[in-house]
Amino acid sequence: MSNMKKTHRSIQVRNGEPFVIDLEANPTTGYQWNPSFPAGKLRLVQRVAVPASAHLGTAGVERFTFEALESGEVEIRFDYKRAWEASPIQQQIVLVHVS
Repeated sequence: MSNMKKTHRSIQVRNGEPFVIDLEANPTTGYQWNPSFPAGKLRLVQRVAVPASAHLGTAGVERFTFEALESGEVEIRFDYKRAWEASPIQQQIVLVHVS
């Protein structure tokens, strides 16, 4: 897993308001982003794949809409992998500051 690409970023959001995280993806390859976060701090409202174009096989984004449930700091870890594989090929960590 040492070759896995890992990215960190942080965002500022307001408590109770929805916010969106877009991650580049190509679901036609079998890969998808799998979010993990502490229950009770955030709620996943919606998850949709948004293609870059109408052509089959083109990349796009996976759009995650969350709602913050309490003030403070929370980390969301996204693993990019196929359902049948144990290890992700990519990981995004988003630190969310909720005010």
